[in-house]
Amino acid sequence: MPTEITIPLENKPGALAKVTEVLGKAGVNLEGIGYAAGKRGVLRVIADDTQKALSALKAAKVKVKGTQEVLQATLSNRPGALGELARKLGKARINIDAFYVTGEASGTLRCVLAVDKPDKAKALIGG
Repeated sequence: MPTEITIPLENKPGALAKVTEVLGKAGVNLEGIGYAAGKRGVLRVIADDTQKALSALKAAKVKVKGTQEVLQATLSNRPGALGELARKLGKARINIDAFYVTGEASGTLRCVLAVDKPDKAKALIGG
């Protein structure tokens, strides 16, 4: 399973640029990224090399809240597809902590799900 890096991010101009420039200069490619703003935002990153990304962030003194394994799922790009997946997980009593789309190809969406029971969710939906 891929690993998501969670970074608390101040909601101000240039904050996202700082983190993504640090990763870019270290040669880390982003395979997925999601951001939710508020007083304090949360940036979620899937990197092609998690350890390299963590080392670069540490060297740049960027605080990392944590890491966790996440699932990737491919959904049909049609109305109701996400609802079906979310209901399936809900019936299995699996909570979705985060969800974001990381790509699109030929009528499908590549998605990342951070859940409270990743092994159970993987067995249920694959990914």
